[in-house]
Amino acid sequence: MKLIYDGRLPGLNETIGKARANRYIAAAEKKKLTEDVSWCFRAQTMDTFPGKVNVAINYYEKNMRRDPDNVTGGGAKIVMDALQMAEIIKNDSPKFVHLRQEVWYDKRYPRIDIEIKGAE
Repeated sequence: MKLIYDGRLPGLNETIGKARANRYIAAAEKKKLTEDVSWCFRAQTMDTFPGKVNVAINYYEKNMRRDPDNVTGGGAKIVMDALQMAEIIKNDSPKFVHLRQEVWYDKRYPRIDIEIKGAE
């Protein structure tokens, strides 16, 4: 299964900065982003994976301004929680998910591509 989220998600540095300023506002923003991404995924599929899965997340950034660890650290939490909230995957723990992430660059179409395959 392939899912696409158009645009970018906040990086880890932005998330930490907001949490330091006000943890309640940061938590509310993370919750809203997770719900928005969840609805985006649910609109693309109604399929579910009841068992173990392999998840590949490819981040397509518009430029090289954010470090790869910043991009993947902030985006992975929201994407994995959204997959669980949309009930596409059973759980986002290591018991059920093998996660692979890569950062690419595409200045014309920044997005996040998620590919999910059932593990054997």
